[in-house]
Amino acid sequence: MTGRRSLVLVAFSLALPAALAGQQPPSNAQAAPTITAPGSRPFQFPHSTGGRWAGFYFGGNGGGNWSQFASEPNFNYQINQVSGYFVPQRGTVIIPGTTRPFPDNKTNWVGKFAAGFQAGYNVQSNRRVWGLEADVDFTSHDDSLSSSNLLPLTALTSQNLIRLHRALHTSAAGSVRLRAGQTWNSNLIYVTGGLAMARGTVQAFDTTYNGPSAEIAVKLPNLTFPATGYGISNSQLHVGYALGAGVERAWSDRFGIALEYRYADYGAKAYDVSTRFDPNATLDPNVARASIVSGPHRIRITGNQLMARVNIWLPRS
Repeated sequence: MTGRRSLVLVAFSLALPAALAGQQPPSNAQAAPTITAPGSRPFQFPHSTGGRWAGFYFGGNGGGNWSQFASEPNFNYQINQVSGYFVPQRGTVIIPGTTRPFPDNKTNWVGKFAAGFQAGYNVQSNRRVWGLEADVDFTSHDDSLSSSNLLPLTALTSQNLIRLHRALHTSAAGSVRLRAGQTWNSNLIYVTGGLAMARGTVQAFDTTYNGPSAEIAVKLPNLTFPATGYGISNSQLHVGYALGAGVERAWSDRFGIALEYRYADYGAKAYDVSTRFDPNATLDPNVARASIVSGPHRIRITGNQLMARVNIWLPRS
């Protein structure tokens, strides 16, 4: 009996290795199956390193642009009053040096349609995106600032009304900005900031009324009356800063749309719109006898933009 049990154990010990040899353990190439609930998908980051947001892109934009012009503080203009007295070999007698302040006022915010284009480059790491973008927008914004002063009678001059009118215009603005954001599903939420530029033009329409004309002009400010006017124009490039934020949605690996808000302070520039006329010209009694020497006038431009944008990403190798 004991011999028979020993024989069975020996036979089992010889058969077990052969049976195990036919079963191979799972290799690294055979991944374990993913078990998910019915109707669900395993979670994964929507954009990995070098994802759809990375690379060069370009596109167009359009929307609302609200601009405001402001006269910088502490601006005074000088008025040289021209008398009716003529001195041989000397010319007409002028009383110089009367100064008046220009109000530190601002125009109302005025909204206009703006459109332009943009181009940039993004770098992406997992869900973080940052890059550099440049854009230019075109619009047409016109406004004005005005000031009036009534000069008193002097021994040599009659009463003069001085009206300073600054016609303000901007037609184009651009920026070069950094962008940084975070992806969420197929969306990119970002902030942006950098250098902002705008082209401004100031034209001086300075008008003077003398004698009875001045009194009438004070009572009826909209009345057109014979006077001396000027239309000196000057253009400047304003440079300041822009800050904003936006959200962009990728509809495919090549195409996306965005909505962006941006505030820009383009800074103040001095416009040389000094106005004067030849005091030795024939003195018509209906023509004002004053020469306005306003000097550089500092004007600040600010703006708000709310723009819809379309971006196209260039193919990546």
